[in-house]
Amino acid sequence: MDEDTPLERFLPPVPTFSVEVQPSAAELHSRAESVYEADRDAVLQGLQENGKLLARASEAVRCDREFVLAAVQSCGWAIEYAAEPLRGDREVAMAAVRDSGYALEHVAKELQADREVVLAAVAQNGSAMQFAAFELCADRNFMLEAVALGANALAYAHVDLLEDHPFLLDAAKRNSWALGYMPEGPRGAFGSSCC
Repeated sequence: MDEDTPLERFLPPVPTFSVEVQPSAAELHSRAESVYEADRDAVLQGLQENGKLLARASEAVRCDREFVLAAVQSCGWAIEYAAEPLRGDREVAMAAVRDSGYALEHVAKELQADREVVLAAVAQNGSAMQFAAFELCADRNFMLEAVALGANALAYAHVDLLEDHPFLLDAAKRNSWALGYMPEGPRGAFGSSCC
């Protein structure tokens, strides 16, 4: 071998590789945020048309009060996918339960004890009473208000109320459909001679 001949002449060419550096999580998040800001109106419109989309939305969307409010106004149960602090937002909760009484299951515990929120849920669906705080289910006056809005709320009254004949009579006076949700014994006491 000639000393003047470079060794590279006898070796195969070295392939060249282009190395693509993957973006960091922070860079990806930054890119997503810029798209999110650019398409804010489109996201808002999508949630207004179909609140169920909140279930597949990014954390940034689930934490945004405006987006969550739009979603629960079109689909109350979407509150299940809202960030925890927004589940405790009274206005968001009211919008959710007005659309779907069952959304009461996913609002913050303190709002499940809020008379106005629970009554709004019961007005939409009396069975929402099953998600109300125990104290409300045992409160005679509250339960009479609830039964007036949705007879089936009676099914979730505290057992002491269901054994209280004057309470049951008041409930039936406020909403005659409540007779269908009374224990068997009291129903006969009110003259129900059905089937």
